[in-house]
Amino acid sequence: MCDTIAIINHGEVIACEEKRSLMRRFDSKQLLLKLVAPLQRVPSALELLGATVTPDGDITLSYRPSQANMEELLGKVRASGIMIRDLATHEADLEDVFRHLTQ
Repeated sequence: MCDTIAIINHGEVIACEEKRSLMRRFDSKQLLLKLVAPLQRVPSALELLGATVTPDGDITLSYRPSQANMEELLGKVRASGIMIRDLATHEADLEDVFRHLTQ
């Protein structure tokens, strides 16, 4: 809806810029991999990526899109012999950016 967004914290403008620029400040995404067979622990090759196993036995990877791309991440998962049933990504929204800047 808006091209430029201002964020105010305690009456002070702490950011005023284009939405695209604000969103780039929060360079973080999460990748949830729903697996064919649940895991008990993270394979060693994925530990370096900061992967965690969810209570359901799936894998969550947090990564920075500016430093890694999805093809590389999925290639490392496939190289570990993990079969993916489905996947979902989550990236920061304006509320996340607001909370990050005002904390």
